[in-house]
Amino acid sequence: MRASINQPVQLSVHQPDEEDLRSFLLTFRQFVSDREPVFVRRIANLLWQQLTGDEVRGLLQRARERYGQSLRAGSLKFVADEHHFSPEEALDLWINGRYFHNDERKAAALDRLDPMSGIFVRQVFLEVLVEATRYIRFLADVVIIARRDGNL
Repeated sequence: MRASINQPVQLSVHQPDEEDLRSFLLTFRQFVSDREPVFVRRIANLLWQQLTGDEVRGLLQRARERYGQSLRAGSLKFVADEHHFSPEEALDLWINGRYFHNDERKAAALDRLDPMSGIFVRQVFLEVLVEATRYIRFLADVVIIARRDGNL
């Protein structure tokens, strides 16, 4: 976003390629859908219960807290018509209202947004998508390292 005195505000957004994003989301959604066996919170809970090293458990705890914070309030807080679109809600709306399942209620919530609000909610979605991917990758690394070191 760029603004200058006596000039209109300019907004430019960089979006991922839609086909690449949709392909990525096919696998990603399994990690954020609570009915899937690889649901990220379930995996984190299993790791917490099974890990034996305090150092690794400490890292896991800090990562869980950061991930939870990224779901509640990312770097962009967006409010439209007095409704705060949390990153977790934006993720759910886009995945289940646009990309998969086509939940009519969630699609309608996105459709009700004016064009500028739609851009911001999509940015919130993309930001939390990156953060969730980092967390998923972190958990995968924890599994690999803990198994290698005999802590799991």
